[in-house]
Amino acid sequence: MFNFHKKKDTQLRKDVLDELSWDPSISSNQISVTASGGVITLRGTVPHYFEKTKAEQIVQRVSGVRAIADEIEVSRLMGVRGKVHSLSESTEACTAAWNAPGVMKVVNDIRICN
Repeated sequence: MFNFHKKKDTQLRKDVLDELSWDPSISSNQISVTASGGVITLRGTVPHYFEKTKAEQIVQRVSGVRAIADEIEVSRLMGVRGKVHSLSESTEACTAAWNAPGVMKVVNDIRICN
């Protein structure tokens, strides 16, 4: 699972950042990385849970990583915006947003136009 090749923390951090930036499926610019004694700490907020798990999988492959502290959070905010023709259309859009997995708050920015 982990490769126990001894590296300096600065090099280890750089290697982890490089690996994360190579994967287009994750928001690597939203993830910060620190290294201490071979332990990598990941922090930040990503929009999808799969990005959190994918980031940890990527870090596990980096030579010299002894352990991972995954403190990445998944955004639980959903915004809806646009123009609709009726209150029922606005309600439908908000209901769909609330039904998305993991959503804790919906920001309704929908305008009703007659």
